[in-house]
Amino acid sequence: MLSCIHYKHTLSRKTIIKDIRICYNEPWQKSHLKSVITCYNSSPFFDYYKEKISKIYESKENFLIDFNLKSHLLVMDFLKLNSSVN
Repeated sequence: MLSCIHYKHTLSRKTIIKDIRICYNEPWQKSHLKSVITCYNSSPFFDYYKEKISKIYESKENFLIDFNLKSHLLVMDFLKLNSSVN
């Protein structure tokens, strides 16, 4: 099963990405996190990252762009890259 973030549909097909709202009517976070854990649980050092990754799925961002940005910043942190994204 392909796991994806559910979003609220709008009447317009030309919705700006910053305006796309995340829908929480279905428990997509549980499914998505479970898939990540299933795929990477046996990887070296995953235990170190698992808690931080889980926190992203526990938070309920209103907009897809905010979820994406949090994810992006977390990966940058894991890679020890400096962030200039505000």
